[in-house]
Amino acid sequence: ISNPNLTLIYVPTVYGDVAQSLGPESGGNAPYLMPLSREDILAEQLDEQYRALEQLRAEQARLREQMERLRRKVDSAG
Repeated sequence: ISNPNLTLIYVPTVYGDVAQSLGPESGGNAPYLMPLSREDILAEQLDEQYRALEQLRAEQARLREQMERLRRKVDSAG
């Protein structure tokens, strides 16, 4: 890296106040969400890894199919 400086520009897109949603026990109608436990976080991470793996497998299958079509096209031309 010839220039290790990093410039960050913040451009706000929404103006206004930030207010915490109140759960039912505080008189609000929004559901109150508790922080995730370690088990919940691990479960979400595993779900995301599984989803990403399935996406990669689908992409690999698509690429294999495309490569096979190209191989057949080259074989039939030659």
